[in-house]
Order: sequence, then structure tokens, then C-alpha cells
Amino acid sequence: TDYLVSHKGGTHEAVAAMGHLSESERQSIGEELYQHPFYVKVTSDGKATATFSDRALTQPAFDAIAKFANRVRYLPALADGKPVDGVAELRFSQLHL
Repeated sequence: TDYLVSHKGGTHEAVAAMGHLSESERQSIGEELYQHPFYVKVTSDGKATATFSDRALTQPAFDAIAKFANRVRYLPALADGKPVDGVAELRFSQLHL
């Protein structure tokens, strides 16, 4: 993919690349959680597997947050240009379509 080609040989963290909450979804989680950073375990193929409220990955996120996080598109972490499992920081307020 373009992502792998443009980061050939590089090492990068997983990234929340694209997603969107509807206005009603945004209201359902509230402004505080909309701005809050969540941490999402991402597989080497870009799939979310678990969402946490803390960087240490010890506090699982609420079910609604995890559901929304699973709809986000992620770019996997890279180690020497190869996709690997990783963790992406997710802030719903910073997502782009």
C-alpha cells in the first residue's frame, strides 16, 4: 500500500487514520470523553482488538467507546517498514473523514 511504500524501512507507532462520530454519538459520550485520549491495540493488518482509557492498558474503555473505536480505520505500527501489532492513541475529537 501507499502507507508501506511511503514509510519503507521506517519504524512508526500505529495511528488512528480515519473515522467519524455522528452528532448523536458524540452527544452520547459527552464532551469530556470526546476530547479524552484512548489507547487502542491494533493488529499488523490495522484491526482494533481492544480499547483502553489509560496508556498503561489497564483500564478497559466503556463498551460504547470500544464500539466506536472499532469503527475507526487504523494504520498499523511499523518496525523497519514491516507492519506489526501496536497501540494507537485515539481522540475522537481529532478524527478526520
